[in-house]
Amino acid sequence: MMTEEDLDKLEQLSTVATPGPWVADMAGIRAPNHDSVADAWSDNPHDAAFIAASREAIPALIAEVRRLRAEIEERDRREYDAAIEWRMR
Repeated sequence: MMTEEDLDKLEQLSTVATPGPWVADMAGIRAPNHDSVADAWSDNPHDAAFIAASREAIPALIAEVRRLRAEIEERDRREYDAAIEWRMR
């Protein structure tokens, strides 16, 4: 399970990384201004595409995990409150 500390670390890395979206091409991974972000030395051409997609996906996934955790916490709180109210009848 990813802890909040894990999410914070990933979020911090994302914040200081070169802004995206990144694109993968034959020369590596490029930023929107065409600056090189990384060279892609892999026998698998999909590796660079995965890394490039991660630039936008990681922040979105962090936000979604936090949104879902908050939703679960709110649901649990409502269920707990309802159980307490029911017991007090």
